[in-house]
Amino acid sequence: MSNVIDYTSEGFMVPYERDDSRCYVSINAQMYCDEDGLAPTGSYFVYCLHPHKGSCYFTVEHDHDLSKWITTDAPSFIEHRFIAWIGEKIDERKMVSISETV
Repeated sequence: MSNVIDYTSEGFMVPYERDDSRCYVSINAQMYCDEDGLAPTGSYFVYCLHPHKGSCYFTVEHDHDLSKWITTDAPSFIEHRFIAWIGEKIDERKMVSISETV
């Protein structure tokens, strides 16, 4: 089983707290089939269990021209600062992964 490729680091869960509310967020790298297996597209699929609105899902990606994280398909109640927070969590996770491989 040592030949099994481990993709578990491509997704993670994190709680989001604000105004005495806590929600659950699952962030997963979107992948495509590459000749060497799967490779990340640079976009992330986000599932959010919002404490007042219920479940929703959307994608986020980093806009290099604007130097910020964006979404084009999030529900209207998802605020820009929440998208920025998700981007921060993705960046933090990438830094942890990089430091673990060094």
